[in-house]
Amino acid sequence: LEADDGMASIGPSESHRRVTLRTISGKVIAALAVCIPVLLPGLGSVFSPARAHASEITTTGYGPWEGGCRSSRYFRSCPAGRLWFGAGILGWSVKSSRALPPLATVSPAGTPLTEAGVLGEPTTRVVFGAKPLFGDTRVGGQIRGGWWFDRAQTIGIEASYFAIDGENVEYVRSGNQNVLARPFFNLQSGQQEARLIAFPATNVSGDIVEFDGGLDASIGMEFSGGDVIFRRLISGSSNHRIELAAGYRHLYLNDDLTVIEEINSATQQPTATILEVGRLTDKLQTTNRFHGAEIGFIANQWWERLSVQGVFKLGIGGTSSRSDVRGRTETTVTTIPAVGVPTSASFVSPTGFLAQPSNIGTVVENRFAVATELQLNLEYALN
Repeated sequence: LEADDGMASIGPSESHRRVTLRTISGKVIAALAVCIPVLLPGLGSVFSPARAHASEITTTGYGPWEGGCRSSRYFRSCPAGRLWFGAGILGWSVKSSRALPPLATVSPAGTPLTEAGVLGEPTTRVVFGAKPLFGDTRVGGQIRGGWWFDRAQTIGIEASYFAIDGENVEYVRSGNQNVLARPFFNLQSGQQEARLIAFPATNVSGDIVEFDGGLDASIGMEFSGGDVIFRRLISGSSNHRIELAAGYRHLYLNDDLTVIEEINSATQQPTATILEVGRLTDKLQTTNRFHGAEIGFIANQWWERLSVQGVFKLGIGGTSSRSDVRGRTETTVTTIPAVGVPTSASFVSPTGFLAQPSNIGTVVENRFAVATELQLNLEYALN
């Protein structure tokens, strides 16, 4: 299955920071499917298509499917001869065609303040971002079911749904760290710089500056979909079936990035101490929804106990991509003079570090898209 991905771009901001953030690619490759048979007492297996033994085959031109409403090892009642359903455990491999930009960096103790967390410096190490994510295999599931409209099982309807595990990738780092920063490119100076989150006390032009904040960054993904199709038998015999499938396909892909920075800094000046505490939040989300018409073929071939099924479906339609960028900054600055009464002031802003006035908001884009599905299933009957 292949679903289109969206993109949220973060352009030049008022504070001369430029970051380009693109969502994880929605290219998903089905790797493994394990079917779970469903057995009902007195009915037998209700998977479809079912195949009767040679002694049960009729001569109506459609092989065993004409006898779907008589007693046999496969069909022991009329409903069981027309109803099928099942479930599968899927192994999914997600391929990321684009990497996140570097979102968090660390440096060893003793790094100069001007070099701490800055990209390109030999001591800087990226701890979140700068590489594709979700490259590991994840567990998913699929359910499907359908109904034949006639006893010969020549025309029917099927519905299916699948979902992939949307486990988040998270990076959490609290205070009491040596050096933790968020890198960015300064458009005004044309240089790589970094916003410090944690840094030991150091002397800067006669002031003692210390950062003791934290960072919680996570990125999540959801991928699911389903279809409703009509199945029409176009060729059949005692050992094979070929069906035409046509219907509706829906796919859903959601990527989201949330970065929460805990602000905690202190600046000791000769005449006063300035404390700043607060929280800075960035949230970026892209949602893709595919709706389209679907057509394809389903083929089955049997050799005694062994059977092979091939499925090909092509969905043609459109993808609606919605990108949302939101931010919020809440800080409280307390000034403690050497002589006098301390004062405090609180500030709230609808921006963050990545979310700036130049990119905050919602962007919706609609475009033509194609979704394909290819399956190859192998089955062996134990009895």
